[in-house]
Amino acid sequence: MPNKFDLITAWTDIKIEKISQCIYCGAEFALYDIEKDMLDKHSLSETKQCPTCTFRMLSAQLNDRHLYRKADLKWNTNISIYPPESHLQTLSHEDYEKQVYDDIWLQYGQDISEDVMGQFQEMCQKFPRKERLVYQGLENCDYSSHLAYTKNAYLSFCVFTSCENVFFSFKVIDNCHNVFSSVDILGSNNVFFSSNLWFSDHVFYSQNISKSSHIYFSRDIYDSQECIFCCNQVNQKYKVFNTQYSKQEYLKIKQDILTRIQDPEEYKILQQKYHDFLVQHHFDSSLIGHTNEQVLWDVAFSSKRSVWAFTCAGMEDCCNILSAGWANQTNSYVMNSSELGGWVHNIIGNVSVGYNTSNIFFSMAIVEWCSDIYYSKDLVNCQECMFCIGLRNKKYCILNKQYSKQEYFEKKEALIDELKQQWTWGHYPWFDLEMQDHPYNDTLAYDYFKVQKVIAVDGTETLIDPDALWIVTLKSDDFLAPATLDLGGEQTVDIIWRTREQEINIPEGMDTMRATDLPSAHEASDDLIGKAIICEHSGRPYRIIREEIEFCKKYSLPLPRLHHQVRLDDLLASRPIGQMHVGKSDISWEDMLTVYKHKPEWTVCSPDEYRERMYG
Repeated sequence: MPNKFDLITAWTDIKIEKISQCIYCGAEFALYDIEKDMLDKHSLSETKQCPTCTFRMLSAQLNDRHLYRKADLKWNTNISIYPPESHLQTLSHEDYEKQVYDDIWLQYGQDISEDVMGQFQEMCQKFPRKERLVYQGLENCDYSSHLAYTKNAYLSFCVFTSCENVFFSFKVIDNCHNVFSSVDILGSNNVFFSSNLWFSDHVFYSQNISKSSHIYFSRDIYDSQECIFCCNQVNQKYKVFNTQYSKQEYLKIKQDILTRIQDPEEYKILQQKYHDFLVQHHFDSSLIGHTNEQVLWDVAFSSKRSVWAFTCAGMEDCCNILSAGWANQTNSYVMNSSELGGWVHNIIGNVSVGYNTSNIFFSMAIVEWCSDIYYSKDLVNCQECMFCIGLRNKKYCILNKQYSKQEYFEKKEALIDELKQQWTWGHYPWFDLEMQDHPYNDTLAYDYFKVQKVIAVDGTETLIDPDALWIVTLKSDDFLAPATLDLGGEQTVDIIWRTREQEINIPEGMDTMRATDLPSAHEASDDLIGKAIICEHSGRPYRIIREEIEFCKKYSLPLPRLHHQVRLDDLLASRPIGQMHVGKSDISWEDMLTVYKHKPEWTVCSPDEYRERMYG
């Protein structure tokens, strides 16, 4: 089997400058010419970690999965992404922003010492956090985080731009309505337990659906309507198990299926039949994307000359990026960064950067309209700031201290020269334990990169994912326990690990019932809303909300029997992210690049073969 990097070069025509070994996981990774050009331009040293470990460390900064109740600095108990056991102080969104605009944060300003990186870390530890990542245009979204311009969101994360009625979901973007238990939804409405949807409506229990409507239990459907238990369909209508029916025949079969799935045993029978059908008939692309030129990608669109790009759109001359951009917006010269908006340019070593930003280096939560920002956190509409936190509409600041324009540039140049001499210019501060705000298993890193097992202080082992390689070793049995993450390389990573589950919406003493005893949505009474349902897979308690009952009743869907987090975990696990392997096409047996380390049961082929079979 050929070397992965030979395939990358052949695929993209992007030159590989050298091959190194990751200090964390031991895997080989490449330095590409576009990456070296960016590093040389800014006098930055080469990274010592592979792209996957970079994504892991950056993703560990965002809690997009767990909420708590925590008392803030004013002794108000609020919904928070920080557990009450955390030493970090918090403020409500309203109090935080009021103090920001009152310039109170400039009181944290300090003169530059010989250890400016240490000063910044200490300032980050003392600086109050916003209870949740919430921005403008929100209504009835108290039980959600990382969202803006959204109405009626509940236990959902990463929801942006004209969305309404989003429940138990993750990454719902751009004019979506009525979305339940779903992941990666763009411009779609009336969605239930689905993932990777683009501009579709009325989609239930399905994956990889584009420009389609009224789709049930299906995969890889494009520009189609009224399909049930189907796969790999383009411009089709009235199909069940890929078999064509008349409209009258189809509607009769559809009604029979919707009746049968109300019964748990019948539901399992149909699910098994669907699984067996996929094994026989479904063909999957090893890498998903279209309208790309010289791009090594998965789930990437409308991009050019970029490598190691995952869940991206509109990228040009970019390297090692995860979840970035929009297809109709150009984003250029982005490297080693994750969770980015649109119209971003010259972005290196960042996590969570918003729209219309440029020249952002080794920073986090740089929301929008920012430029020339270095080693900073939570800035809005700021320019030329270094080692700052929590500023709004500011220029020429270092360590939250205001300087004149001339003073700032003099100090900036001297500071960069000093950091280069100390070999800390280009250091990723978010990799340090002191900068980690959240337990690892509360973050996107745990969503994207599962661990194999957790070893308790007494040596007891809890298996998480047998296919993973990484091991967590706890150093205490505290709720927030210090731990070591061993990725198999020469260096381990210090992390914090949450040792027990806490359910934000399950009050103590709440009546419980087994998921197997759930009624149909049509039979459900208001009493069900006041009960904790015991998940049939994890044993965790969860609640069914009124909106969920009404939605399931309207579309004749069974009430969910899994905890909402288990539902999302299942969807996220359906396709790996941030990794690349060498495999063989099940069609041509030729070597190809693929996100799958272990091939699914169905056919997997190269993107060219997929396009030929799918679209002709």
